[in-house]
Amino acid sequence: MRVDLHIHTKYSDGEIDILEAVPSLFTDYDLVAFTDHEYIFDPNDLSAATPKKFISGVEICCQHEGESIEIIGYDFDTKNTGIIKIIDEIKALRVKIIKDIFDRNGFTTEKLPANPFRINVTLPSGVNRFDFWKLYNSEYRTNCHTMSAACVID
Repeated sequence: MRVDLHIHTKYSDGEIDILEAVPSLFTDYDLVAFTDHEYIFDPNDLSAATPKKFISGVEICCQHEGESIEIIGYDFDTKNTGIIKIIDEIKALRVKIIKDIFDRNGFTTEKLPANPFRINVTLPSGVNRFDFWKLYNSEYRTNCHTMSAACVID
């Protein structure tokens, strides 16, 4: 049995385009979940011709006992208002954090992705994204992972 339950796509910090990749990349898999950071994957968004081996997934940044952690959710109702509210709150917080860091560095935030995650945010030319985010990783994680794990699990 071939299973992958932790795949990131272009909707957070991965590069896979779900709609382009699904027909060819996952033909040999028995079960798949795309678990982007604060982006709900709804298997109903795939074409009806796609085999029903995909389940809903999401990865949510939070904290537990002062530590930054990420919780992965599988096979849930993608219209669940509680999950949607948590994800929207964390995305809004992430946008604020990125804008604050960019403002302090004199960068513009006009072209943030729909789900901005530090790695998928375009930086000005000449700025190495890995070096830049290495400088701000602690601040980013500390501020982004503020929701409690208990809240996410509930």
